Amino acid sequence: MKNVLTKEGLKWVDKQIISKEQYDQILDLYQESEKRSFKILPILASLLVGLGILTFIASNWSLISNPMKMLIIIAIMLGFYGYGDRMIHKGSHVMGHCFMSLGVVTFGAGIILTGQMFHLSTNDVTSFIVWGLAGSALTYIYRSSLLFYLTLVILNVTQGISLISYGQFSFVAYVLLTLGLGFFAYKYRNEIVVILLSISIFIQSLYVFIDFEISWIWIFVPVYLLYILSDIWPKDFFFFIYRKLSLVFVYLFAFFMVLFHDFEPFSIFHFMIFMIFALISLALKRKQNRLITGFEWLMMFPFYYLVPSGDILYIFMMFFFSVYMLWNGFKYKNRLTVNLGSFSFLFSSLVAYLNLTWSFMPKSILFILGGGLLFGIYFILQKQKKIWLANNGGE
Repeated sequence: MKNVLTKEGLKWVDKQIISKEQYDQILDLYQESEKRSFKILPILASLLVGLGILTFIASNWSLISNPMKMLIIIAIMLGFYGYGDRMIHKGSHVMGHCFMSLGVVTFGAGIILTGQMFHLSTNDVTSFIVWGLAGSALTYIYRSSLLFYLTLVILNVTQGISLISYGQFSFVAYVLLTLGLGFFAYKYRNEIVVILLSISIFIQSLYVFIDFEISWIWIFVPVYLLYILSDIWPKDFFFFIYRKLSLVFVYLFAFFMVLFHDFEPFSIFHFMIFMIFALISLALKRKQNRLITGFEWLMMFPFYYLVPSGDILYIFMMFFFSVYMLWNGFKYKNRLTVNLGSFSFLFSSLVAYLNLTWSFMPKSILFILGGGLLFGIYFILQKQKKIWLANNGGE
């Protein structure tokens, strides 16, 4: 029943018949009795079996003729694909996706081994891109998060090999990652999928800036753009996650700036872009009666133009982010947000202590303040918990 609801529910969300929150609540009513720990077992079992078969073949590889090698590779790959597809159609999606993933792994291994058999040499990562393309296609066909994770690893490894071995950035792998897997993440609407894809896109975007020797300040422009998209579609789950990720990125950047005090000459063009994005965002927020969230643009302000005092401003920004997270958590009764805000507040306190007062303030005060903060947050949470329970709220 839940498998049907999972597929049909996504269509209802896309057609805006129900919201993403209502979709999650409906699925919660049909919790499967099968625990996650049991779902991991067939994944591990299939991986061990697949690795065992591949290891056995590799250990006797030199004794096998080339035509027989090709036949073995094709037979194993088709066997994994065929059995996986059969299990999926029987309703065993976990086992089916495991064997489909093994088929993708075998396909990639076959490409590499075929190149070794016929002594083929290349000056790029075309073979790995073909591997990633196959993984992407199967990810769409079977709507599998496991295949998505595998393909994500393949495309990241492809980019790493392209940079390290060939000294060039692969735009094909980057486009396949951002558009190919990005469209799947948009349709699949899974938080972990979106977060992992975002991290991969951000890291590979940094490679672009490094490879073309572009100033690091321009990495903020995609962050501004993603944040703006969350204002255009404020109720969309996909862009809501990107809004949160944009703020987390700014927080981590502030931590980097506090440590390294990097300086960047003032760029009027970059500052104008920041102001244009900020004004557009504020206008959209005002129209949607969400103007109070405009404070988030204070965290994205380019304080690095104000060095040498920029590091202190970034410390204040880290505290502002932490307090803002705590306020959001209490307002929307979200325990995870409260916990993240508490952690970021304590981490900000540690950074401020190490950066500003390490040389003259006794080290014991850090632990006393940290313990006091934890006790204070605990008592606040307990008090708020009673209120939430009384109102039948909270997550």
